[in-house]
Amino acid sequence: MSQNSQTSRFDDDRTPAFAMPPSDLPDILVNSVVGDYEIVRELGRGGMGVVYQARQISLDRWVALKVLPVEMAADQEYVDRFLREARAAAQMNHPNIIQVYDAGIFDRHYFFVMEFVVGRNLAQIVQDQGPMDEKTALQVMWQVSLGLAYAHGMGVVHRDIKPDNIIISEDGVAKIGDLGLAKWEGGGSDHSLTVDGSVMGTPNYISPEQIRAYHDLDGRTDIYSLGATLFYVLAGRPPFVAPSAMEIMAMHLAEKVPPVRSFNPRISSATEKLIQYMMEHKREERPSDMLELGDMIGAILDDVHAEGAGMRDVIPRELHLADKKGAVAVEEHLERGVWGVFAALVGLLLVLCLVVVWLALHRGGRKTAIEETPSDGQSFTHPAAPARPPFVAK
Repeated sequence: MSQNSQTSRFDDDRTPAFAMPPSDLPDILVNSVVGDYEIVRELGRGGMGVVYQARQISLDRWVALKVLPVEMAADQEYVDRFLREARAAAQMNHPNIIQVYDAGIFDRHYFFVMEFVVGRNLAQIVQDQGPMDEKTALQVMWQVSLGLAYAHGMGVVHRDIKPDNIIISEDGVAKIGDLGLAKWEGGGSDHSLTVDGSVMGTPNYISPEQIRAYHDLDGRTDIYSLGATLFYVLAGRPPFVAPSAMEIMAMHLAEKVPPVRSFNPRISSATEKLIQYMMEHKREERPSDMLELGDMIGAILDDVHAEGAGMRDVIPRELHLADKKGAVAVEEHLERGVWGVFAALVGLLLVLCLVVVWLALHRGGRKTAIEETPSDGQSFTHPAAPARPPFVAK
């Protein structure tokens, strides 16, 4: 397939979102075929591979292909981490998590295939447009909380939630990507430190327990990182800024998150308090899970932004939940909201029925005023309007 035919099928203005910009260095995989996938162009580079736009030949559809560089493939630890990301993502099917379709190895290249999302990540949006308005930011966080609640129910902790890893598609759906640092139940041994002793995570958004290399991390570490992400999209900068990564991590351990309204005074006090709650140093003092966090975000949308509740319902509900306790809890949580709406509609219907009955009785009362009972005991009813007398010519 020629470059011209590719361009005709893809609008270059609609740029897919990935954490790193494409490299200026030439890439030998572009315009090559890897298994069933024809690679068109490089989209971005991250710590665990290069992401390409590709066409799946058999189904004639666009996909995103993540490839582990050959030099990394020589290190079994990198291979294990790469495949762990593929397995963790492939277990999940949720509208707010980027779907993985396939994985394999071809000519020494380990790769896995993801859905192709046209949009931009939160970092790109803030860099291009400045801080988000509060309502939009909260709507995004609510969507992300749904996706993470599902992941946590599946036993997966992301461990690298940050603006670069949350993509907003063209139709406004938030998608969580990059599970390269994910930890999940049943995944075998898990090390919170790399071989050189460095902490795994992104310093600007990392939780205190990740910095301390806790081995019993749970979903509350993602709550902290999501709080730092919410701070970023509202303030246009991370919560803590310092010359080095070590200084930033020390601030996460020792300092309270600064008030977001000192950087953006238009933010409500409720959202400012929410960020502080999400970023408490002790995980026991944060929201207990993503379901609780989602309820809190929804309450702020309802209270501060009257139209917020309706906007939350835009998100698809086909979660395809697996038979996991936590995942089922997400479904029950959503069902409670549906039953609440149903109860309100039933109440409204009852009120309308009462009004109709009252009107019927009221009209019936006017009719009885023209009813008579003749002396012979036979009852009859006059018509509502007496007939006009016949015309008599004078």
